[in-house]
Amino acid sequence: MRNYSFRYSLLGRWFILYSVIFSSCIAMLLTVIQVYGEYNHELSKHSMYHKIIEQSLLDSLSKSVWIYDDSQIYTQLQGIVNIPSVERAMLVLPENVRFNVGEVTANNIQQHRIDVNYQLQSNDQNMGYLIVYSEMDSTYKHLLDFGSFMLLANATKTAFVVLFMLFLFNHLIGRHLTRISNDLALYREGEKPNRITLDRQKKFAHDELDTLVDSINNLQRRVYFEQHNAKNQARQKDVFQNEIIAQKEKLLMLERNVGLSEISRSFAQELRGPLTGIKGYSELCQQQLSAMPLDKNSLRRSLDKVRDNSLQAVAILERSTEILKSSEPNCVKVDINETIASVLLMLSHNIAEADILVKHQTATHPVYVFADELQLEQVLVNLLRNAIEALLEKSGDLLFIEISAITQNNNVVVRIEDNGNGIEKSMQEKLFTPFFSTKNNGLGVGLSLCRILLSGMGGSITLVDKVGLGACFCINLPEFTNQ
Repeated sequence: MRNYSFRYSLLGRWFILYSVIFSSCIAMLLTVIQVYGEYNHELSKHSMYHKIIEQSLLDSLSKSVWIYDDSQIYTQLQGIVNIPSVERAMLVLPENVRFNVGEVTANNIQQHRIDVNYQLQSNDQNMGYLIVYSEMDSTYKHLLDFGSFMLLANATKTAFVVLFMLFLFNHLIGRHLTRISNDLALYREGEKPNRITLDRQKKFAHDELDTLVDSINNLQRRVYFEQHNAKNQARQKDVFQNEIIAQKEKLLMLERNVGLSEISRSFAQELRGPLTGIKGYSELCQQQLSAMPLDKNSLRRSLDKVRDNSLQAVAILERSTEILKSSEPNCVKVDINETIASVLLMLSHNIAEADILVKHQTATHPVYVFADELQLEQVLVNLLRNAIEALLEKSGDLLFIEISAITQNNNVVVRIEDNGNGIEKSMQEKLFTPFFSTKNNGLGVGLSLCRILLSGMGGSITLVDKVGLGACFCINLPEFTNQ
């Protein structure tokens, strides 16, 4: 049994790196907040001492100044100096008469000035002012010790949490993902796939990893059988065509079975985009890791792209599973513009490679149709891919695809129009015939399958004649109503 240790898990390394960075920032932020709170507490203590001087000692000091009792003034100033953190008190009287008690020895001093007033016949008589010098060295040292202790405590707690997360990630996820990827790397096209199994103790119920492995195993099995079916169907193409002509009532079932191979190839082409993106951005990450200094922002953007392409690939796999196992359409309320936007996102890599401008004209309000969303997506994917392949045969001019959805007489009309070379007049009548294709390597079931899927949803598809100016396909679907 191969040992799938954590050192093989690049995803685990990035997981722990970002966990450490994030946890360190949180620990630092918490420490700063705690130190700031302690600093405010220390300042409040100094303010309390100043209030004690103003409320308790200032009145007797003003009386001593009024009678000009030197010994009493010095005694009261000495009492002020005896207050914690006060190092020096200086009383300044008119004509620059000064009384000083104490000496400043600290490096950091806070000065506080208090006016000395004597109440004479209900009037305040200003006698001078008092300056109190408070040392801040002990406060700053206390804050430094407090901050160091809190930082150490938060860092220790964070380190234990991160180590525990690392152990959990490796034990529950990382080693199994590595096992899955290594097993998939051993798969060869045309060979019967080996079922992927995980070395896991069945302590928990069927979870996401089990679901992922089951989906991959099922997909490999379907691809394997579909490849063999496709070869057999290619050899029997002429026989099937004669049988379809002779037995029209079997047309729908036969076209669906043949259409599975086209759908498999369609999803393979869709997966090529995000997988190519993952490969490119992974190579870019490796280049950025070897570059000095390390540009974390660029690396983070590249990793975000890897994640986005991975999510897109997973979405394509999930959609392929649903479409391949579904038979009858499940019609619900669908926002057609959202579905178009989703399909454009799936094909964004193909569109960007072909340098095609896509114009998606959306209405001012949502346009809802009554359709099966998965089958509708497949129809749009087929039509858009045909448009992209048609535009690849044209060069020199600006290449564009225009998509719009409007409401007409309780129906929704979706127009998909390109400025390619168009479709010859002689081919237009046979375009929706099963096994008829304008491409050399095409099975000729794409448009036929589109027509069947739309028919099952109560819709239809037509071609607008634009010979030499491109192609325009119109999809008619019933509008969704609450009645």
